[in-house]
Amino acid sequence: MIKPAFIFTDHAILQCRRPVYIWGESDAEAVKISFGETSVTTTVKNGKFLCELPPMEPNIRGELIFEDDGERIVCSDVVTGEVWLAGGQSNMEHPTFCTEYNEKDLTNDSDIRLFTVPRHTFYKGDTYGFHFESLHSVDAPWKKCTVEEALHFTAVGYFFAHKLRQHLDMPVGIISCNWGATPVESWTREEYLLSDPLARRATDKKRTEIEAAGGLDKLIEQYTEYQSKLKEFCKSYDAVALTRERGVAWFLRHAGEGQPPLPMEIAFYRFPTALRENMLERIVPYSVRGVIWHQGESNTSAEVDSKEHYLALYRAMMADWREAFKNPDMPFYLVQIAGVAWHGEGADYWRGVRDAQEELSKQERNVYMTVSYDLSEPDNIHPAKKQPMGERLAAAALANTYGQNIVWKCPEAVSASLEGNTIRIRCAGASAWYTLDGKEIAGFYIVNKAGVRVKVDAKADGSDIILSVPDGEAASAVEYSRLNYSYTNLWNEHSLPLTPFKLTL
Repeated sequence: MIKPAFIFTDHAILQCRRPVYIWGESDAEAVKISFGETSVTTTVKNGKFLCELPPMEPNIRGELIFEDDGERIVCSDVVTGEVWLAGGQSNMEHPTFCTEYNEKDLTNDSDIRLFTVPRHTFYKGDTYGFHFESLHSVDAPWKKCTVEEALHFTAVGYFFAHKLRQHLDMPVGIISCNWGATPVESWTREEYLLSDPLARRATDKKRTEIEAAGGLDKLIEQYTEYQSKLKEFCKSYDAVALTRERGVAWFLRHAGEGQPPLPMEIAFYRFPTALRENMLERIVPYSVRGVIWHQGESNTSAEVDSKEHYLALYRAMMADWREAFKNPDMPFYLVQIAGVAWHGEGADYWRGVRDAQEELSKQERNVYMTVSYDLSEPDNIHPAKKQPMGERLAAAALANTYGQNIVWKCPEAVSASLEGNTIRIRCAGASAWYTLDGKEIAGFYIVNKAGVRVKVDAKADGSDIILSVPDGEAASAVEYSRLNYSYTNLWNEHSLPLTPFKLTL
């Protein structure tokens, strides 16, 4: 009996120019793995095997064959190319059918391959779910990309792959491993969380909550009852039909209305380590080039210093994943979270996670960040414009991982100085500024001596931005896009948004 890991199926993509790890189960003493001109025989220990194929060039096509002394399993139409993991929460999970996209960029392309890791919590039974559409935790093979498959796949992941395919002469595979509303600690192994005093607070807090709720057995009983109700709801809910009938904007604000409520104490997918152990663990150490990551909203908090917490938690996760995938330099490409005006005018605690994401990109090796604040919608935490995010991430990867000469980095403010009753902001990464909506530049504030934000007028002066200080105000700092949500409309000549910032004067 041979049982390859569930990710080895027909149409799989194997990562090129890196060692390829193959694993599974067998009751024989040894297993032979063959692909193309390469074959490796490995011993079986305690019913499991793991072997390493040497690095291969892209565009090799053939059969991946598993053999022991009594059985032969063949995965057909396997290719070598570039493989990326699309991780995070709902803005990565967000499927293409309920986004705004260019029709011409949604294509049938057999050399884009899509794989979805089914959602499982530490509760081992079937997991039904509803977020953008009905979900069920069943294993499925790699899929060749068709328009229909792309419509139900992560939009950010699909458009990332589509742009890579335009620039790389090789197949591209995306592994979708994400779950809406999940904090970063759900994706991290416990030993890494416990290794940092700030990160371990997440596990300590959850243990306390479980005890207060009556223990794990009681919660699982409640979860089983909830899943039964959700299964019935999912049978009759047609998300695609609703989107076509009422439009993307309506759907993103009303999706799933009428579903049974989920008590947060049984939101097992939010538990520390839950998805690391029951989703990611199933696909490591599959060889991937890197990770694209869209997450952070579930780690914003008005009660704690979310910057320091997120830094600790993300560093723990990153160290864990790099070890798990046997790639100590594995790149991470982050989307700095957008915004939503659910928390009252003037709320600004989402800046902690945004600041942490920017700091990670500047202090950690092989971590890169692009901005999504300009895509924010005040009443929608899931902005409809996912195509720009996938393409911005792809541009960053093409420049930094593949060494192509392509503009990717969002412009940044580097200094601010008082000039009479104006403030001059000098920026890097822009030679000119414009607004896509044709309106006046928006989103700039000064912070006065009393610590109060005051909205100010702004105009472009070449690569600089000039702010007008209102009469009677004395500015101590300038800010852009620091609130949980504020309207912004400023782009450089490459249609890349100015990065949120605060500069003291």
